[in-house]
Amino acid sequence: MDTSLEITENKDYGWDLYIEGPSTIFGSILNYVVLKFLGEGPSDGGGDMEKAHNWIQSHSDAT
Repeated sequence: MDTSLEITENKDYGWDLYIEGPSTIFGSILNYVVLKFLGEGPSDGGGDMEKAHNWIQSHSDAT
């Protein structure tokens, strides 16, 4: 599934709260969780979910 959240993902596989902003841990976690609720798996979107997960882990921990 190619969602608008995947389209707005930054080149480093993170997100911000607005389209043209730099990736932040808060924005990335929110968007990642939304995609998980929509049923995206780790290999969906050409592996973008896995790359986003790795970006989140490398920048901080959600807890």
